[in-house]
Amino acid sequence: MKLKELLKEVTALGFEDESELNDSFIFAANRALRNLYNELCQITEKTFFTEKIEIDSYIKEYSHTSTEVYEITAHGTALSFKYFGEGRMNISIGEVTKNYEFQGSGALRELLPKGNVTISFEGESDYKIKDFVVYKNFFDSDVERIPLYNEKRRFSLPSMIKDFISVSKEPEDKSGKKINGAEVISDYLFLPSDFSGTVNVYYKRLAKRLTVDDLDCEIDIAEKYNHLLALLTASYIWLDEDSEKAEYYMMLYRDEVAYIRRTQAQNISNNYSEITGWA
Repeated sequence: MKLKELLKEVTALGFEDESELNDSFIFAANRALRNLYNELCQITEKTFFTEKIEIDSYIKEYSHTSTEVYEITAHGTALSFKYFGEGRMNISIGEVTKNYEFQGSGALRELLPKGNVTISFEGESDYKIKDFVVYKNFFDSDVERIPLYNEKRRFSLPSMIKDFISVSKEPEDKSGKKINGAEVISDYLFLPSDFSGTVNVYYKRLAKRLTVDDLDCEIDIAEKYNHLLALLTASYIWLDEDSEKAEYYMMLYRDEVAYIRRTQAQNISNNYSEITGWA
């Protein structure tokens, strides 16, 4: 359905002509579209591929004393480690060196330049480094997504999916099976660091916003819900003019939504009976 077609349908629900609607039409149509998405759970699938992160080098624990400098040669794309105490890490390639100071207890993550690098630890006091790891193939510019050793990889779903609202079901692999160890917390997807393959994310999505400047645009909704959008839009417009009409169109909308939900539930029940043989 095009926006101009929705305008005609809404006009037919008690208005004399299209000009009577003015700016209230677009406001009400966007509000109705958002509500309809929430009511009927417009679910979309996002598919992406991720590779297992390979390790170039790993050191379980290093205890630094104030009189030494500890050096490591590595060839990778990123590193991470946990620290306990105050010290300094240097990353050198050729004649270029970058310094990273740390103190207290925490974790440090950093991207590495291409080529063989020399990583050194120094400092005036004693400290410990645990689970120092250099990854071969972490190809991401977001430092915060570099995992610690044996830590799950973190993916920000709103950053990856522009129309993302919330996850609707657990992520699955290419075969449609649940990914062992995968979990969603808030807006983040966490995957085991050794997982490699296709990830399917199922999510509720935002509706594409309508504007009065483009009446020829296609409304981002399934055709079977067109009549619901017209009813709800009309109800919102009538709220300021005639509460009885607003309630009437809202009642029609609610009745239609209830019918659709009953039909969907019945279809699920019938499919279950056909598969299992139980009613």
